[in-house]
Amino acid sequence: MLSGCADESDDNPPIRIQLSTQTFAEGDTLLLTVTQANQAISGVSWNVTNMKPTATGYQWIAPIIETDTAHINLIATFDGKTDVVEAHIYKRAFRAPAVSYAQFVVPLFEQNCNFSGCHGNGSRAGKVSLITYDSTAQFVKPYSASKGILFAAILRDDPLRWMPPAGKLQPAKIEQLRLWIEQGARNN
Repeated sequence: MLSGCADESDDNPPIRIQLSTQTFAEGDTLLLTVTQANQAISGVSWNVTNMKPTATGYQWIAPIIETDTAHINLIATFDGKTDVVEAHIYKRAFRAPAVSYAQFVVPLFEQNCNFSGCHGNGSRAGKVSLITYDSTAQFVKPYSASKGILFAAILRDDPLRWMPPAGKLQPAKIEQLRLWIEQGARNN
């Protein structure tokens, strides 16, 4: 009879990745320990970037993701042995209430952007129109506010270039717009 399990000797025990939770948010710092025979070991190689050794194990910062959730395998290798742990990353923005394009973004743009001489009523300052969802969607990167032209313009620090020109938006409105984009910039 053949066995599906290798005979592990006490001289060559397997390694194990230990983490406090398998579900965490993008940007969270995750602490991991790799053990062999119940002893923490160092000198482990990993399949992910930004893994840093600490005094008690390893520290990893979960990447920013461009979907609502992502699954990643954390693979540790030491002395010819490998262990794999599946981790689940969720986008922080999806833990907040959904931001509506129709109820928040449209009124925000109508009050601050969509008027004559700016980005509405036939004028397209900087070739940017924010009148319809489709025209607005050209200037955002869904799930990643910091990569879109629209959000970058709103965050400018130069008073001669910030949007809207009359003055920066209130922080709460900027946060809601960021959440709308991070939640996928949906036409909801």
